[in-house]
Amino acid sequence: MIHAVRLARAKGWKVGTRSGGHSWEGTHTRDNSLLINLAKMEQIDVHPAQRIAVISPSTQSQDLNRLLREKHDLMFPTAHNYGVGLGGFVMCGGFGWNALSVGLGCENLMALDLVTADGELIHADESHNSDYLWAARGSGPGFFGVAVRYYLRVHPRPAFQRLTNYIFPQSEIEPVLRWMDGAMERFPRYLEMFALATAMEGENRLLLTCPIHAETEAHLQAVREILATCPVLGKAVDKMVELPVNMPSDTEDDPLLLTGGRFVCDGAWTDAGADEIIPRFLRSFNSRPTPESFVFWQPFVPARTLPDMACSITGRSYVSPTSVSSDPADDARCAAWTQDFIRDFAPISNGGNLNDDNMLMNRQYGNNRRYLSAASAERMKSLLARYDPHGMFGYLTPPA
Repeated sequence: MIHAVRLARAKGWKVGTRSGGHSWEGTHTRDNSLLINLAKMEQIDVHPAQRIAVISPSTQSQDLNRLLREKHDLMFPTAHNYGVGLGGFVMCGGFGWNALSVGLGCENLMALDLVTADGELIHADESHNSDYLWAARGSGPGFFGVAVRYYLRVHPRPAFQRLTNYIFPQSEIEPVLRWMDGAMERFPRYLEMFALATAMEGENRLLLTCPIHAETEAHLQAVREILATCPVLGKAVDKMVELPVNMPSDTEDDPLLLTGGRFVCDGAWTDAGADEIIPRFLRSFNSRPTPESFVFWQPFVPARTLPDMACSITGRSYVSPTSVSSDPADDARCAAWTQDFIRDFAPISNGGNLNDDNMLMNRQYGNNRRYLSAASAERMKSLLARYDPHGMFGYLTPPA
């Protein structure tokens, strides 16, 4: 790793770093650049007394959590999807399972080892080389170094991991969304409700899914009481109540994700309410390029203040389109649909989410929106000028 960075510096090359390779745009792949693939670095060392896991960035979320669960009854707030490498997940923010209760993935990055643009191996934490830790907590593809080891804070696993799902017909999409928007301020941190509109068995449907990370039976009862206030709950065409699950799953078993599919995803953080979100949500849903494509809305409340770190934009909720296709001929149409969504949401959007980044596509379509707060973006610019003056790493710096 050190020799690779020094070689790139001597040759005047850019450097890309691949951890899990799960990026929508493949931001680790850069023209005229040296690609450093971390896939064969395999390290998971858990220190349960200190509640610290030391891992290589290529470690996949399900592998870390399986070991934490089976050996130590611990967990880390990893990605919702199977197979996501923790390098990109953590550095792009880390919006995943149980983040409302225990914090975003990047908030739980306590330290890291990295190779600098000078080709030096250093350790960064709150007391030493702290600028690197600040940037690693959310700068994503703008980070100015090669992270080779993470020190993650891990947490006791919830006593009850349960999944409740309700499936509604198309006629009930708006009533369910309006109820969710009106009720979300009362959602406890151990409830990660979201709504997803797509086609199921040939019919347009809304999936209201409720992952629960509860500590007590009283917590489960509180969720039941919240769901009982939904005025159209009885109109669900199917349901699954409090199924015991592991989150994240140990297997790739999401029936909504087409195996071998071609995906284009993006999203917007917003503080807007139902009157502004729902018409946009429905426009996107009704114009989706394929039946399998979907629109997703997740409340992110109760709101809380993020610590001082590069990751600096959230909102009351997150809304996201994902196109799903098996035909390369659909690529342009699918990309245009997601960009129409971003354009439509722009007046009410706080900014984008680097975990679903499509910065290059956004720039191509003229949707130059921000991923960092103005203050964080300015600090990133100054850090890049100081630590990577030749631009080896951070040419994809997220705009303010």
